[in-house]
Amino acid sequence: MTMSTNSASKRPKIFDGLVEELRQSIENGEMAPGVAIPSENELVRSHGLSRVSIRSALQVLEDDGLVVKKPGKGRFVRDLSMLVDEADSLPRPINIGLDIAFDMPWYGSRIAEGIRSSHTSSWGHRLVLVDPASYTTLRPDVVDGMIIGTVSEIQNCNRIANNLLSHEIVPVLFNRISEDEQVPYVSVNYRKESQTAVESLLREGHERIGIIVQPSPSTHDIVSMRYFGYCDAMGIRPNDKNADVFLVTNDDTATDEIAEFLKDRDITALFVSYGFIAPHVFRAAAQAGRKFPEDLKILCFDDISHLSNAVNGSFSYVRMPLKRMAQDAVDYIVRRVEQSRSGTTMQTPDVLKKLYLSTIEDSANADHKD
Repeated sequence: MTMSTNSASKRPKIFDGLVEELRQSIENGEMAPGVAIPSENELVRSHGLSRVSIRSALQVLEDDGLVVKKPGKGRFVRDLSMLVDEADSLPRPINIGLDIAFDMPWYGSRIAEGIRSSHTSSWGHRLVLVDPASYTTLRPDVVDGMIIGTVSEIQNCNRIANNLLSHEIVPVLFNRISEDEQVPYVSVNYRKESQTAVESLLREGHERIGIIVQPSPSTHDIVSMRYFGYCDAMGIRPNDKNADVFLVTNDDTATDEIAEFLKDRDITALFVSYGFIAPHVFRAAAQAGRKFPEDLKILCFDDISHLSNAVNGSFSYVRMPLKRMAQDAVDYIVRRVEQSRSGTTMQTPDVLKKLYLSTIEDSANADHKD
């Protein structure tokens, strides 16, 4: 009778006893991780086997992951506790980077809250604060995705985003609009939202509306967009010398200078283009003897509702849906990362490009919800 090949492969080998002896010594801890396996010469002498059989036995242990061969040094026992099938290993959370500081309570903290409250990944995700100066050195072992919100110039945003994409990091611009077809973003339209805010003051009957702005390094950054929105609503050209515009150039003297501005101008409403300027404006209004909202309506672009208990009077503010925007950004990053990790051919999500609408609210009715 002819023996099948399969039966022949199960025939006992002369070195099986050595394999089992070493296996048991390793598994019961007699030969601890890192300990050297006896040399081939030692095993030949102790077991009376040929060198070929010894090598075959050791090869079985290597193939089973019990022993590792180090060239020029010999074979050593592996740490069995580290032998985990990759499919059974714990999933690594998705790391989402954020470059936005938390010194503005109406902004960074709201975005971080949106990131933390998103529940889109079965792997879980965590927030990683990133210094914008480290963009060029970011790698996927640090962050899987990056929410970019501190870079003003859109050209720089596009350059950074494309660099991250080249390193397989998923970027999303935050409150930056990009025409680059590869660059995702979530944003309000600063110019349009500012125009809408100022137009609301015009509808209330205010004819002379001032604006407090800060210097802008470019006509393509977010500060300029808010100013241009004011100009659109007022029907004036930027840099109109007759416009009621005050430019904050010195933080130390801003309060006194804004107070003089309010004394000299017969304005009934004031559009504050940036949240961090608001405390100066409130102090300046008091210093100038202007009560709000009785004889001065103050409308700030950013959500400064946290100041409502610190001032005498009510004010209005523009509230962007920051939390929801952050949640959408996280959802997009997670879907892209999950697809990459799974290695499946499921459809790639369309590049996220989404605009959001803001609301105008009154401090007297502040509920601090997104």
